[in-house]
Amino acid sequence: MASSGVDGIEQIRKTSQQFSLRSNKKLPVSERISILGKPLPARKEMRFFRERILVYNFLQRPKGFWTISYHVFVLFIILFGLILFALSTVDHYHQQSIIILRWFDTFILAVLVGEFLARAWSSSCIGKYQGWSGFFCFITSTFRLIDLFVIISSGVVLWIHHIDDTNRRNVDWLRFAQAFQVLRASQRFRPWRIMASVIWTQRDHLAIAVYMCSLSLIFITFTVYFFEHNQPNTDFTSIPKTFWWGIVSLLTIGYGDMVPTTTAGKIMASVLLLLCFSAFTLPAGILGTGLALKVQEQQRQKHFNKRRAPAAQLIQCAWRCYASSINSRSIATWKVCVPRGNNFASDGKLNNQLTNNVFANFNENTQSNYLKIKKSNRIANANHSSLLEFGHLVPPTLKPFDSKQKKSNQNFLRSISLNGINNCYHFTAQEKIAIRFVRILKFEVARKKFKNAFRPYNINDVIEQYAAGHADVVSRVKNMHSKINAIQGSMTSVIKMCEELHYLHLHHVDRLERTIDRINEKIDFECEIISFGFNIDTWSLSKIGCIK
Repeated sequence: MASSGVDGIEQIRKTSQQFSLRSNKKLPVSERISILGKPLPARKEMRFFRERILVYNFLQRPKGFWTISYHVFVLFIILFGLILFALSTVDHYHQQSIIILRWFDTFILAVLVGEFLARAWSSSCIGKYQGWSGFFCFITSTFRLIDLFVIISSGVVLWIHHIDDTNRRNVDWLRFAQAFQVLRASQRFRPWRIMASVIWTQRDHLAIAVYMCSLSLIFITFTVYFFEHNQPNTDFTSIPKTFWWGIVSLLTIGYGDMVPTTTAGKIMASVLLLLCFSAFTLPAGILGTGLALKVQEQQRQKHFNKRRAPAAQLIQCAWRCYASSINSRSIATWKVCVPRGNNFASDGKLNNQLTNNVFANFNENTQSNYLKIKKSNRIANANHSSLLEFGHLVPPTLKPFDSKQKKSNQNFLRSISLNGINNCYHFTAQEKIAIRFVRILKFEVARKKFKNAFRPYNINDVIEQYAAGHADVVSRVKNMHSKINAIQGSMTSVIKMCEELHYLHLHHVDRLERTIDRINEKIDFECEIISFGFNIDTWSLSKIGCIK
């Protein structure tokens, strides 16, 4: 029995060593991935990983005061360099500005090179920029190509000025490449994307405006050419020249180099220019209106996004109030209120109890040896499921215990599996009432925050809400007025029908009265005949014939 126990301990020791080697073995970079499937940096690179994130956020995602100040400073020195280049073209300031410009170009080149290297070094903290393929993707992005072009052009200018000062005017135009660094501000504001979305939204209106501009330009070109091309010493000798005159006159105030000379040409040109100016101003108005609507839409979307968190919190609080009601049978809703420290403490007690139950028949040396192995191979924050796996590692010779111990172990394992559920039943009725009260308070606070989120955020929104309400009231009043008119129209028709029925009734009453009179006359006559005893003379016979 003792030999079998020693063999079991040796088997457990070997299995534990293999498990520890597997857990402590460092995986290669290709196998170390995050939950989302993205590769994680190696442990040697973890020391610089935070620094790379800070540098990347500083250069690519400016949010704080100092980061924005740095980017503004870079733009300022670039603009100052362009001002110095502009002063170098003036003869009075040429000598002074060219000396300062060389030192300033060197400083700008050093700043741009250092910033480019810092961007390239910190780009590996992003998953899509890791490795050589990611580095190539980062280098070939739009703004990095602009940086490379500016660095190369500035380096070429300084190199040409250093080796041959006579040819510097041939390469001075490359200094203008530094102005492309101003486009870096568009990475934050994204004006091109907004303008493209405005053009796409207003594409139908812009197409109509361009169509009207083309028609007006063609019409004024051919009309002026028709009146002016036969005149001597005229400037409108061909349609292309007249077309250029129309473009200059409609898009600018006109150069004055070409003017109509005939009276008819002057009158037609004046009338057509006044009419065509309105067509050429349409695109600017359409783009301005579309841009204003786009900015207003972005503000609404930003204000709408601020309502999501209060709405989610309100839904969560409402559900928790419903789940914790008296008639609710939910058990999971009470797990939120269970303190986490109790779970870890209970896990420790369960581990100790399991160890004592499994090794109750071992001697002290065997137990101490195994506990050393267990402590050396224990992983931080191990749960009770890892302890249950040791039941499969124990050989069959170690498993037979007495019936009482076996029953206690079964009860113990059952308590492990139901540990998380049994904690929910530890709350008394008073504690549950307190939890319900706290959740009701949280629900009221969340509802108040949700109502505050729906309040207007500026005066324009208030005016817009009042305008929308006024338009709604006006539409409702118009609808009510139309219904009243319909009712009045139906009432007039009913009145006419009643009048017609009244006249018809009077007519029927008149006919009925006449019939009654005739019947009365007949009855009177019959009564007279009966009273005279059927003595009918000639006058009565003639009267009967008249009545019939």
